[in-house]
Amino acid sequence: MNELFPRYRIGRVRQLVDAKAVPVPNGANATWAFDNENRYWVRKRIVNTGVESLFAECVGWLFGDTLGLRQPRAALFEAEDGWSWLSERVPNATHWSSELRDRIANLDEVGAMLALDAILLNEDRHAANILVQPSVGDQVLLWAIDCGNALVSYPDDFTDTQRPSVRNHARGLPVPALRLGALRAAELASRLERAKLEAFIDEAVAVAEEPRGHEILELLCERCQSAVAIVNDHLDNLERLF
Repeated sequence: MNELFPRYRIGRVRQLVDAKAVPVPNGANATWAFDNENRYWVRKRIVNTGVESLFAECVGWLFGDTLGLRQPRAALFEAEDGWSWLSERVPNATHWSSELRDRIANLDEVGAMLALDAILLNEDRHAANILVQPSVGDQVLLWAIDCGNALVSYPDDFTDTQRPSVRNHARGLPVPALRLGALRAAELASRLERAKLEAFIDEAVAVAEEPRGHEILELLCERCQSAVAIVNDHLDNLERLF
């Protein structure tokens, strides 16, 4: 729970000091930053990414937390130039490579990531948006990051698009081994109460000031009701790709 804003689940950071740029090509001009508690974050200024990105990050993180995927802690920071989205540093993390496909220790969590992408129409799950952290032995843990380009923040596209494009998707994921976890997450999404989804949207609207939040809520409720079919279709599409 966020102690400063008890209604909200995404925390707020009071002080932030920028460090060097994140050494990965990205459209957000992301930087490393640390707060007054010496926690390290990846900072994306919304002045660079737009409020749509902030809205999608908020909804994606809240929804992902409910579905059980592994993702870094998130927070928000408000400065004179607007909000920044903060994603806590994952120690010793690298990026996804298909050579790791048989070493994934958290298959169900990765399946939940694919379910989230399918429901929110996130078409940006490339290799740099999957972090890899060493685990026991030669196993690795995969972390999901960056939901800022999900179409959930664009109501017209969210209405017209049935499934996310996989053109830009990370290659080499063991989709058959991820299907069970993905469908479990989809089943969970299909049972979420409207009030739960409304809380996601309200928290995102509180910072991003999305004027069509109610419309997005209705669309999200519809997609959740069809979540199992939507996720199955996305997985089939990924299997054809790989």
